[in-house]
Amino acid sequence: PIVPNADFSLGYSGFTSSYAYLAYPLAESPRLLYPEGLFTVGSNPGFVHESWANFGDHTTGDGMMLIVNSSRAEDTLVWSTTVEVDARTQNDFSAWAASTFARSPASLAFAINGVLLDAPLYLPPDTGLWQQSSAGWYSGDYTTAVLSLINLNTEWNGNDFALDDIALAVRPQISRR
Repeated sequence: PIVPNADFSLGYSGFTSSYAYLAYPLAESPRLLYPEGLFTVGSNPGFVHESWANFGDHTTGDGMMLIVNSSRAEDTLVWSTTVEVDARTQNDFSAWAASTFARSPASLAFAINGVLLDAPLYLPPDTGLWQQSSAGWYSGDYTTAVLSLINLNTEWNGNDFALDDIALAVRPQISRR
C-alpha cells in the first residue's frame, strides 16, 4: 500500500492532524512552534524552536519531516491518512521518530481503523536519534485502512518530536514446500 506523502516532501499534504498547522518557514523563527499543540513540516527542528536540537530528516538529512510540539491533551491524533489495502493480508505499519527535546520524550501509539496496535513507541531522550517502530495488522475483509499515530504523553514540558518515512507494507508470504 502506498502512504501518501510518507516522507513529507510535499509539505502538509495527504494527511490530517488534530494539532494546529503553522506554515514553514515563517522566517524560520526560533519561536514558530510555541505554544504547545502545533506542528509544521520542515527540514530542522532547531529552526522552529529555540530549545530544540538541530538535525536533519531520517532518509538523507536534507529532506523534510513532520515536527511536533505536542500538547497535554490525552490521546491526540498526531497524523492520519487513509490508504487502500488488499483484503486478507498481513501488514506492518511503521514510522521513524526522533525526540527534538530531551525532557519527557514522546510515547506514540499506532492505530488502524481506530484500533490501537501492539505496544507504543517510546522515544529515547537522546535528541536527533531516529528510531523506527512498527506494528503488525491483519486486514481481514478491509480494502481501506485509516492509519493513525496518536500521542500518549500528556506532559507539558517536553513531549516534542519529529516523524518521517511512514509506511504500510505487506509482509512477505512464507512459501511452504
